[in-house]
Amino acid sequence: PHYTNALAEDIHLVSTTHLISSTLATLTTTGSNVTPTSSFHETLLLLKVWALQRGFLRGHDTFTTTTLALVLVYLYRTKAIGRRMGSIQAFTTFMKFWSEVDWLGESTLTSGNNMNAAKLLAHKMDKKAAFVIPEEGRNESQTISHCEQSRLYAKDVRDNGHSGAPKTLLDCYKAHYTTFSSPFSSIASQSHHDSPILLDPTMTINYLARLSPSFVKESKAEAHAALRLIHGQEREGASGAGAFRKLFLETNRFWTRYDAYVRIPLEVIPKIG
Repeated sequence: PHYTNALAEDIHLVSTTHLISSTLATLTTTGSNVTPTSSFHETLLLLKVWALQRGFLRGHDTFTTTTLALVLVYLYRTKAIGRRMGSIQAFTTFMKFWSEVDWLGESTLTSGNNMNAAKLLAHKMDKKAAFVIPEEGRNESQTISHCEQSRLYAKDVRDNGHSGAPKTLLDCYKAHYTTFSSPFSSIASQSHHDSPILLDPTMTINYLARLSPSFVKESKAEAHAALRLIHGQEREGASGAGAFRKLFLETNRFWTRYDAYVRIPLEVIPKIG
């Protein structure tokens, strides 16, 4: 699914750009000094700086400016971010959303679980979050029910009687972006890695398919730390200036986040024929 999704990203570049620009077009001036459009751009700028300072942007396994903008589009279209919110409020909403959602279906797993592979996969698929960016004028559930791709998938499953196939297109995405491995299991997965799921309104592209489980966990932890700073729960965030410095001015990349790390030269790893 990752290769197919990469092709879909390239093919739908124009429609993705239109999705963002059409969302901006709906954010009309409220009569105040801060318009929703300027708030969107300011929030996106804050997110980019926050991500860059942590090595979460412009890398192989990181956010892109487009993915950050698309998560914002989802939050605006679902009204999680209101039109009258300022950039700091919108930034806080993004951090809360990213840190609290169970993107991998692992939040309820513990080190003491003894599930076999099938049960573990079913558990993760059941708990894993999956989102669809709503169409203009519709909410998320209405977008899914009116989606042509979703209807065609359901018709194919119904008419051809695929045994064991996921019943809905959203469940199908969960099945193809979930593996039976987890930090609390010794089961090794030979499948592709788990990925978070955020689909476009046509349910054709998973905008977050490139993100690995390790990136999701690390970025969630940093988003949670950002919330603690914003709410003054850390000593450095007791003052607004201290929180701003820690969030946006201080570099906190991989090499400074950890006390020790191991470098493995790839050329010494034997190739598997």
